[in-house]
Amino acid sequence: MAMSHPVNLSNDGSTIRTTKRNQKEEKVTETAAAGIHTSNAIQYVDFPIHVISMNVSGGSDGLGTATRRTKLIADVVISNEPGIVLFQEFKWQGIKGRAWKDTPLPGHYVYTGHSEASIMYDTRRFQLTELPQTQLQATLDEMKRKGEVSQDFTPLARSCVRLLETTGQDQLKVLVVSWHGFYKGVNEPKREEQFEDLQIYLKKLSEREHAAILLGGDFNIEMSLIISSVLPELILYGYTPSERREGKNIDYFMTSPELTLADVGYIDLTRTNDANPYRLLDHDPISAQVDRRKALEKVIPLPKTFASREIEASERAS
Repeated sequence: MAMSHPVNLSNDGSTIRTTKRNQKEEKVTETAAAGIHTSNAIQYVDFPIHVISMNVSGGSDGLGTATRRTKLIADVVISNEPGIVLFQEFKWQGIKGRAWKDTPLPGHYVYTGHSEASIMYDTRRFQLTELPQTQLQATLDEMKRKGEVSQDFTPLARSCVRLLETTGQDQLKVLVVSWHGFYKGVNEPKREEQFEDLQIYLKKLSEREHAAILLGGDFNIEMSLIISSVLPELILYGYTPSERREGKNIDYFMTSPELTLADVGYIDLTRTNDANPYRLLDHDPISAQVDRRKALEKVIPLPKTFASREIEASERAS
């Protein structure tokens, strides 16, 4: 995977440097759950969690395109063994059945969501639960009545929201969100407005659930255009995109301060088994290691101009 040294940004220009995680791997037998201890449906989750976000849309490359695309998706998953995958534009009916019979994904993964935005996760490590759609809609309706978000903001059709709840000495709840930003018939200023609405909406949900936020996806707006619009309560993680995605860096991660990301970068599809992967996927998958923020770690406020220079310096160094 191609990496840059990630710079984590907030609206006030906050910058956090992250370091590479320990690359040592721990083998776990197939009969044991990897990273999860359960008792009466209570789960203790080991951090960090490897998360991937990938928009899996693409054009046609002739006969066999569909089969090659599923093989490429499976290759990325099997090679990286993520705990969570945030999908966008996943046009299949789940990860089982005819379309996947020749390229099966490991059986410990479960898929949930819809074609615009969905989530796949490793059941050996944890379970994600679905928040009732009625609850999500009621919160949205209330916010519209109060004028907190735009009247035409319709996030439920473009997102998949699930809850990860841990227990133990340090309990933690996390809203895991896959997002596919609006783009058809939506101009740039409106996309910026929708980005702001999304943050406000998720912040409200997190307050009601007393949960942290892990957000990733295809935002359909260049990262450089929304840096100044990031709420102080959220962190945007910068990275250097591949050459083909320069100027089109619309896939990224955000978290609330309870979480931190390391090893943020794109996955190099040219290292997969397909000879022409760029003809199958328009976007590069992005990857990160999600961890709980240690009590002594702080987001140090810095001027916005400094944050901008940090991104540029990071890109030049990589």
